Amino acid sequence: MNYILIPIYGFIGASISTFFTFAFQSVLFYISAQRLYKIPYNLAKITIPIFITFLFYYFGLKIDYGNTTILGQLSIRFLLLAIYIPVMLAFTFDSEDIDLLKLNFKLKR
Repeated sequence: MNYILIPIYGFIGASISTFFTFAFQSVLFYISAQRLYKIPYNLAKITIPIFITFLFYYFGLKIDYGNTTILGQLSIRFLLLAIYIPVMLAFTFDSEDIDLLKLNFKLKR
């Protein structure tokens, strides 16, 4: 991939190539590890937050700031962040995780 992307996109192409290489490597490690020792991962709980992160990143790039001041741009980005955090918490933590967190914090007091 580097041979194709670096001449066209430069260091951005190298980072894209590295990203896809590490993603492919992670998938291969997951498959080979599952063959050796089966662990029942909840793949939706792993992939949905990744997808949501890319979605928010994409929308953050596509926002047309126009003649907005730096303060306006920061306000829009903080608004995206303020929306992103509860969305991620809603998709990442289910009731079982929240119960475990409550139990953990009760034990530490």
